[in-house]
Amino acid sequence: MIIALLGFVATVNPAAAALALVRDRRTDRPRSVTAGVVVAATVLVALAAAADPILDLLDINLGTYRLGAGVVIAVAGLRWLVAGPAPACEEPDEDRRLAGFVAFPVLLTPGAVVLAVSVGAEHGWIEAAVGIVVAVILGGLGLYLRRSMPHLFMAGLVRMLGAAATVLGVIIAVDGVRTL
Repeated sequence: MIIALLGFVATVNPAAAALALVRDRRTDRPRSVTAGVVVAATVLVALAAAADPILDLLDINLGTYRLGAGVVIAVAGLRWLVAGPAPACEEPDEDRRLAGFVAFPVLLTPGAVVLAVSVGAEHGWIEAAVGIVVAVILGGLGLYLRRSMPHLFMAGLVRMLGAAATVLGVIIAVDGVRTL
């Protein structure tokens, strides 16, 4: 359970979420951010709950999927580790567009998506849901409170979580190879 929790925090990367939007003087829109958090959490939990049918549909076993998922997570983590946070974007004017932006690409990262299916297939959707909810809420809080957090600290945290995601991805890939 702790590995799933840490894995989701590393793959969602709340620090990268906090740096996804420009720190301008606009008013905060908590409803839009909350809507994006709910959408992201719902999609990730649904993927975790449908993990076995997804693997059946892809006609692959869990070991093969974990190998691929580990590579995706390691590459995403390596990108954060080497390059740091992505350049910040302007905040969308419409509330629905902001909620959509918060959901994807800020919180629904490729690493979080593949980890949701992997954890859901191996440990069940309830264990995945706990990690997903914690990570996505942290990401939403980071995005909402982005103006009050020191930029240099958050940029360093992006790299640290990227390193954690890289290590986690290698562990998942090796575990996938072992179970083949």
